[in-house]
Amino acid sequence: MNDKQERMVNGSEKLSADTQRRYPSLEKITQVGVWEIDAQARTVFANERMAQMLGYSKDEMIGHHLFEFMDDEWKETAKVNLARRQQGIVEQHEFCFRKKDGASLWALLATSPLTDAQGKYRGAVAEVIDITALKGNEERFRNLVEASPNPIIETDERGRITYWSPAAVALFGFTPDEVLGKTLVETIVPERYREAKMRGFEAFAKTGQGPVVGKTNRVEGLKKDGSLVPLAYTVSAFESAEGWRAVGILEDLTELEKERETVQKHLAELEARQHIIDSMLRTFDLDERLDIALQEMMSLLEAEKGVIRLIEGNRSIVRRYVGYSEEFIAKVRDLPLAQIPWHDRLTCSWREDVATLLPDEIISALRDEGIRGWISIPINTEERSLGMLIVSSTKYGAFSDDDIRKVSASSNAIALMFEHARLHRQAQERLARLTTLREIDRAITANLSLDGIIKAVLKEALPHMPVDAVGLSLMDWERKRTVLAYLQTAEGASIEGESFALADSLLDQLGIRKETVIIYDVQADPRMQNHREIIRKHNLRSYVGVPLVVQGSAIGVLHLFTTKPRVLGGEVIEFFQTLAGQAAISVQNAQLYKRSVEQYRGMRALADITLEIQTGGFEEMVATHILQVAQQVTGADFGSFFSYDKSTRSLRLTAETGLSVDEATPKGEMPSFPLGEERGLVGLVAYTRKPLYISDVRNDPRWFRTELPICSAYWVPLYHGETLFGVYALGSRGVNGFVEEQMALADTLGSYVSTALENARLFQETRRAYEELRDTQQQLIQAQKMESIGRLAGGVAHDFNNLLTAISGYTELTMMVLTEDSPLYGYLREVQNASERASNLTRQLLLFSRREPMEMAPVDLNRQIRELQKMLGRIIGEDIAVNLELAENLWAINADAGNIDQVIINLAVNARDAMPHGGTLTIKTENTIIDEEHSRRHPRARTGNFARLTVSDTGVGMDESTMEQIFEPFFSTKKEKGGTGLGLSVVYGIVESHEGWIEVESEVNKGATFTIYLPALMRPASDEEDKTTVSINQFRGQGERILLTEDDTTLRILLEQTLNQIGYTVFPCANIVDTLKIFEQEKGQFDLIVSDVVLPDGRGTDLVLQFLEKQPSLPVLLMSGYTDDRSEWERIRRRGLPFIRKTFSITDFLAQVKNLLKKG
Repeated sequence: MNDKQERMVNGSEKLSADTQRRYPSLEKITQVGVWEIDAQARTVFANERMAQMLGYSKDEMIGHHLFEFMDDEWKETAKVNLARRQQGIVEQHEFCFRKKDGASLWALLATSPLTDAQGKYRGAVAEVIDITALKGNEERFRNLVEASPNPIIETDERGRITYWSPAAVALFGFTPDEVLGKTLVETIVPERYREAKMRGFEAFAKTGQGPVVGKTNRVEGLKKDGSLVPLAYTVSAFESAEGWRAVGILEDLTELEKERETVQKHLAELEARQHIIDSMLRTFDLDERLDIALQEMMSLLEAEKGVIRLIEGNRSIVRRYVGYSEEFIAKVRDLPLAQIPWHDRLTCSWREDVATLLPDEIISALRDEGIRGWISIPINTEERSLGMLIVSSTKYGAFSDDDIRKVSASSNAIALMFEHARLHRQAQERLARLTTLREIDRAITANLSLDGIIKAVLKEALPHMPVDAVGLSLMDWERKRTVLAYLQTAEGASIEGESFALADSLLDQLGIRKETVIIYDVQADPRMQNHREIIRKHNLRSYVGVPLVVQGSAIGVLHLFTTKPRVLGGEVIEFFQTLAGQAAISVQNAQLYKRSVEQYRGMRALADITLEIQTGGFEEMVATHILQVAQQVTGADFGSFFSYDKSTRSLRLTAETGLSVDEATPKGEMPSFPLGEERGLVGLVAYTRKPLYISDVRNDPRWFRTELPICSAYWVPLYHGETLFGVYALGSRGVNGFVEEQMALADTLGSYVSTALENARLFQETRRAYEELRDTQQQLIQAQKMESIGRLAGGVAHDFNNLLTAISGYTELTMMVLTEDSPLYGYLREVQNASERASNLTRQLLLFSRREPMEMAPVDLNRQIRELQKMLGRIIGEDIAVNLELAENLWAINADAGNIDQVIINLAVNARDAMPHGGTLTIKTENTIIDEEHSRRHPRARTGNFARLTVSDTGVGMDESTMEQIFEPFFSTKKEKGGTGLGLSVVYGIVESHEGWIEVESEVNKGATFTIYLPALMRPASDEEDKTTVSINQFRGQGERILLTEDDTTLRILLEQTLNQIGYTVFPCANIVDTLKIFEQEKGQFDLIVSDVVLPDGRGTDLVLQFLEKQPSLPVLLMSGYTDDRSEWERIRRRGLPFIRKTFSITDFLAQVKNLLKKG
């Protein structure tokens, strides 16, 4: 579009500085100058032509006043003209300007006022034509106008044409003689515009103004031939002596309109294509997209009929159609691609170059269908042609070139949508195939029979495959044919057992060459004529045959049929071949399984024999069973079994089979002979341990059973390693009655039987060893369990020591200030007794867990028992008699006397609880020597000299389950009577700590006996020192300074108060840091250091040793509620440090303090 067209199309623009930027093309107008001024008459715009006419550059003109470009004589005229512009008058007039070089410029101006949005005057614009030359030569001006390519028309104020340029003649077809003097309205103005034009000229005649003056307008003009032409025109007005004149410059917009229509057509095509794409994007399904594309294309072209053909292999198949008759579709549904050579390019209607390429029958079918026109749209991707979409009409000329452009623009988009949908379907089909293979694999796994596997493969495959029937045949190479094992159709029909013999050519291709066979139409293929009945019955059309190949040999054929002709290839065939491979392996496995089952049946009885031997040992019945199996496996007529007795080294006939009652050896007369003495065939085989076959025993002098109807025989030795079990023999009525395969089976059977006999022997030995191991293991588990529980119980007991020490201490202090006749004294005595019982309980736990430090010394068991006799009487009650059987000269033991007392008391209490209605408690001691036999029966026993303590009762006794738990901590059969469950567990712990052991014997209602073995010293025990009772007054101090460290607050306060009350000066501390601080502050001036062993910030042992390094003679006393590794007992004992164990009494503690201060 040129600059003039731009102005005409966009209408009258109010030129301004920004107009220059928006429409830079105005500067390129060469025929007309454009000059714009503002309200102050300053130049704001001038195009290149205007600047050239005045001899200035555009920049030189911008900003200069209008008057600067004229002589003074013209300024008054200019002021008048400017006043008229301010009045809104548009007019055309001549004017003289002064050029830069001083020359005059005569110009014809078409001026128009400019207003802002509120209608206020803001300047003027003029189109300027240089008429300097015309002033001197009117002819030159006319030539210039007439040479203009744009039509120029002049009219008077009434609209009568006064000038008609040659360009107007060319455009409208009227000559000047035909239009001059006539009105513009009656010549070139269409009827619908005439009334408005006439009103416009009436206004123009009065004022020189009109609706089109000074503007660029668009209108249609009427040509001489009656046709209309689109126009753009600009009208300028000037006043002459005869009145107002109007000059119009016109431009033919025909080409511009054509371009606009072309753009609109393209937009419409794009919209149509986008609409088709949007519609097809609503689904990924190929069939649905086919339907959408066909409907949308038919709607776009207003076609009555449509069809989509897709290419499958080398054929073009109808997949969707609308409007065609069934008869027509039947004729063109399936065509060879060669009959449609133009399938990959856009074609239309009955053009000779297309129609002549169609077969006559198709042309005839098209005419019969009444088709008068059609367009074939190729569906092509960059790689290949997918098919074509054809729309047709029964009307002549139904499709235009525009229609062809529309469909051509959409074909690529349709192809892309089809390809996407095809790939989507392909991906779904691949997934379905993988699912099929997985389902087939599951079905195969669930079936082992040949028939079951074949049916499972076909039934699982059919629903997921693009076929309508699936079958499988097995190769019968002896008869050179295939036998149909099974055929499954989509309708659920199945065929079995029918012969499906393939033609020789197919058998060669499938069975010999192992190639896939593809037949497009089996009804027309002569190679399938043998199966016309099946094909016709099930309407089978296309066929694919895939050989089932295993290890290079074809064992069968997978048959796949469709009920409609279809081209099958590509991934579908690859899937069929994969399925055939899977089916081949499955079928072969099934065949192998079938043979294995047959062999299994022959060996099943052997397995039963093996089980019989392992569970029940070898007997005559088992030997008979072995012979029966051997006959079944090998086909022998007779059998005999000779068993070997290792103790007598002899062979004995054990069983015979296959002989009549008269022929068989009576059971009481079964021969037996030592191995090595019998020189016959059985002894030879047993001695050499090699099988022996004689094809005709009648000619062998070593054969002594000549009375039997046996001609050939085979002997098999039964042995494993160095162990001989016997010999079995098989006989046949015929000469050479055994072949190598039969003898191999007999050898295998002999190996199995030998292994079974060896396994049975090992099983018996293993069972005996297992029973011994189980007993030992149970004893070991029990011992380990007791040890673990003991460790747990020992840890729990420690936490009570601090509490019990404080309770006992405060109770004892309180009792010291009371008289015995005080009511509170008795209450406190009970508290003290309870504290002592709790302390005993804690001590029992510590004894059980080996955490209580023991003072070992020679102990006389008899003396301990006699000293406890009275106490035992009070403990067990008057209804239980105590019987002592104490051995004279009893060996002493190395023991803690208190622990031994605890053992005797706990056992006595346990016996009392077992005799609720009275009975006898017997305590017995004796010397004993333990030998190896006794130690083997009891895992914890060992050989040597021991003092044996036996405690037995006549109570209710225990069952085996109870005896397994009696030594477990907290296990009690009398929980409801307050039993703690610690008595026997403490006994167990004490005995273990004395390197002894306990043995228990009991039966329900027959009492119980506990026997304890303690290592003997083989020397007499020493007497114990007498214990003396001290008075409280002996503990009083004389102001001695004692540094006390104890982290337990209650106990620390107790000891501090007690020591202070009896005359000592105490410095209490809760940790090592405070202790060291006070020690330094007091400069070590202490008479005694008392410290707990386990403190929050370290060990009391380290603390006192640190003090002893500075003051070796400083008395120290350590105390602890722990007796395990945390108490550092071994370290304390090794260093000889004074120690008192919690729980202790106040008097014991004060006595220890007093004694240490005396020594210090």
